[in-house]
Amino acid sequence: MKRKCLAIGIILLFVGTGIIPATAQDIEKPLPTSRGDWLYVGGIGPNNYTKIQDAIDNASDGDIIYVYNDSSPYHEHINITKSIDLWGEDKNTTIIDGYNNNYPVIYIQTTGNLSIHGFTIMNSSIGIFQGSEYIPTEVYIHDDILTKLQTGLMLNGMGTTGIRRDIQRNEIKENEIGMDIVQGIMNGGISENRISNNSIGIKFYHASFLSIEFNIITNNSKGIYLEASQSLIIYKNSFINNYYGVYLENKSITNEITQNDFIKNSWNRHAFFNKCAKNKWDRNYWDNWIGLKSPLFSWLPYIIMGRYGPLPWFNFDWYPAGQPYNISLPW
Repeated sequence: MKRKCLAIGIILLFVGTGIIPATAQDIEKPLPTSRGDWLYVGGIGPNNYTKIQDAIDNASDGDIIYVYNDSSPYHEHINITKSIDLWGEDKNTTIIDGYNNNYPVIYIQTTGNLSIHGFTIMNSSIGIFQGSEYIPTEVYIHDDILTKLQTGLMLNGMGTTGIRRDIQRNEIKENEIGMDIVQGIMNGGISENRISNNSIGIKFYHASFLSIEFNIITNNSKGIYLEASQSLIIYKNSFINNYYGVYLENKSITNEITQNDFIKNSWNRHAFFNKCAKNKWDRNYWDNWIGLKSPLFSWLPYIIMGRYGPLPWFNFDWYPAGQPYNISLPW
């Protein structure tokens, strides 16, 4: 009898160890996986820093800096010189205010891994800036709000493929330029962002091999603007109420614009090109396509207006979608 009880106990122990990890993994937004120390800014804990920059200066590579929202707003301009995770408690209430200075609110000056998460960044020339002299190995900018800036996010000279960079689940609004990607090559991509009420939502200049997908892009003068950029994949985005949805200019070539929704943008300005060629438009939904209104003309391609393309004035989406994709975000 004792042996039987012991055997049952061992079985239950193995079953329990199999269940607990599976349950522990059911977390909506996991904390950083860095093995470094935790440093705290704000709040009332002992030894907490009062300034984010002080915590960064005292951090080591691999550390996590957690910023509480009850000491917000933080009136700082921050230089990140180390490989760290910088996490705010709540993106809506953990605010870094650049107080209308001409210096970036966050200046990336590290070549290591970097994560920036959970902040509202506002009121300066640039929200987050990375120059060509500092190219992080991996960078994750996610779940932030970038607003009331001349440029929300500027990444300059992003390096070579094979290094991961993700810009995901951010709200980028009320800026002159939401994102400015200069000479970028990105493994990862720009996805699941809300980009609204900017003069230019996302600007690409001499950028290549980027993926831009599942973004909601609304009420901008130009939703996505490409200049001298090539081999970008613009896939499953929603362009609504912009003056121009997508604007290609100055030898932007071999880009693919596929399965996007173009709805209620200015008449005949869902998309426009100037001095560009060899771009592929495929299976996008256009709300002013005549084929939706009359089955007699459903075989017609959708005409994208422009200047000086492979034909003098036109590009074509040969297989426009008959129904919108109704693209939405999971947050």
